[in-house]
Amino acid sequence: MQHVKCKVFLAGDRNHQVHIPDATVAEAVVLEHIHGSGSVTDVKPTRMGKEEHSEERERLRRKYHPKAGEDRRSIVDSLFPGANAKLPISLKDIGVEAPKAGKAKAEAKAEPKQAETADSGSDDFLSES
Repeated sequence: MQHVKCKVFLAGDRNHQVHIPDATVAEAVVLEHIHGSGSVTDVKPTRMGKEEHSEERERLRRKYHPKAGEDRRSIVDSLFPGANAKLPISLKDIGVEAPKAGKAKAEAKAEPKQAETADSGSDDFLSES
């Protein structure tokens, strides 16, 4: 399963932000459900883990207690119903496009070069790359 780092606005409040350094994509979905739409931001992939669906489901059930209510089903079971339901494995599974690591690095390197060239008075910085 893909792991991510992200920020969570507790109960959707932008004044109460928590950085989550390591969560599975399924956990990010659970956090979004708990704290509200748009509460999970700055999601960036960090690594691929080897968790089994059943192990991750059980970990999330223990961490995010059953919701109050008549049926006492866990949040995890509500979000991913079915005895053998698969959890999302990657950001792609939940419709989020992960930033390309190589592209981000290339853009970060290009920005200083563009600034240096612009400072030197040259207008031809695109052809230098």
